[in-house]
Amino acid sequence: MHGVSYVVCVMPAAAKPIQSITADLHALDQLFIEHPELDLLLDDKSPTGDCKIKQKWLVSWYLDLYENIHYQHNKGVIAEELWTGWEQEIKQTSNRPGFREQYKALKRYYNEDFQKFIKRLFV
Repeated sequence: MHGVSYVVCVMPAAAKPIQSITADLHALDQLFIEHPELDLLLDDKSPTGDCKIKQKWLVSWYLDLYENIHYQHNKGVIAEELWTGWEQEIKQTSNRPGFREQYKALKRYYNEDFQKFIKRLFV
């Protein structure tokens, strides 16, 4: 699990985005349950071969999820009291060496506001 509360206070129109985030989280959790070795890819600064490809797709999945969460928060769909946990989760993940290396190559695919947010979280 990701240590972030799944209890979400939402407006009725926001149900679909929240359902999408929840579904993505459960799919990601299931992936790590079935393949716990994938977690190590987030710490590998220079993977090779298949590991490099897996790392790219794993980080892409995280970035897609985190960009959606960031967007939904900015639109007021994710309550502020829940955002704090998400922000910490995103900060922790984005500062893992393998994530950071892949982010450099992938960031151009994400909106500028999200890029600024991730850059601010780097320590």
